[in-house]
Amino acid sequence: MALIALVDTKDPKLADLGNGAFLGDVAASNDNALSAGFYVQHKSEKPLVYTYTYDELKIVLEGELHVSEPSSGTTIVAKAGDVLNISNGATLEFNSPSTARIFYGAKRARLE
Repeated sequence: MALIALVDTKDPKLADLGNGAFLGDVAASNDNALSAGFYVQHKSEKPLVYTYTYDELKIVLEGELHVSEPSSGTTIVAKAGDVLNISNGATLEFNSPSTARIFYGAKRARLE
């Protein structure tokens, strides 16, 4: 297996998604539909609401991430070291009591 690229993640370019959420892919393969990057969630009056069209794993690196599933009424509080397995089709709400920094791997092409 060859090392394809070394990615500098010290200052990733993160897009503002609104509601205190920022996200950016640091590595992606359009051929194999696999992407990875960082997501930062700041405290916000309204949560970020997102419906997944792909499977994704999130690893909380710092802080605390609150993830709610409105359809079931379930809320998960994920802290540093916790891993979230998110299935295609899930509609979730994300927020944080302060700031959370997350690494993700997703079965999708690079976000445009």
